[in-house]
Amino acid sequence: MIVFKITGMFFLFLSSVFCSKQITSKIKKRVYELEEIDNILNDFIVSINVGLYDVSFLLSEAIKRTKTKYHDFLREVKDNLEKKSSNDFSKIWFGCLKHYHFDITLEEKILLENIGASLSFNDKNRMIKQLTLLQTSIENQIQKARKDKDTKVSLYEKMGVLVGGFLVIIFI
Repeated sequence: MIVFKITGMFFLFLSSVFCSKQITSKIKKRVYELEEIDNILNDFIVSINVGLYDVSFLLSEAIKRTKTKYHDFLREVKDNLEKKSSNDFSKIWFGCLKHYHFDITLEEKILLENIGASLSFNDKNRMIKQLTLLQTSIENQIQKARKDKDTKVSLYEKMGVLVGGFLVIIFI
């Protein structure tokens, strides 16, 4: 009987720690995804500055470098762009954006929407200015997310151990 009780307490403790690890991994993933948006924007800006501002080319290059949900998102945008041969790139971007759920805030989602609107501009200078502005906003969001990560990750990890220990003590 005591073996079952000890085993149960052990699993309660482990599940508490595991839950805290799940929460902290989401926080870390959010920072990583924001950094990936920043890298995509940087690639867009560099390519446009060089004179390569064909949207299909920009998407192809971004697809090669992405590893998160944005890879699938950008691939869908590119595929739809090739299939529909529509002149309104922003419509395709917004349509694809509705299908994906990213672990970002509403403000960050609006920034993603604005990337699609910026890439639909015909003027190279306007495109670069808008993308640079968006990149600055994303960098601010990354700084906030990193500060958030630094404080919350250690807090949640400690809370997981504390709650697990508390549950073990209650059942003793």
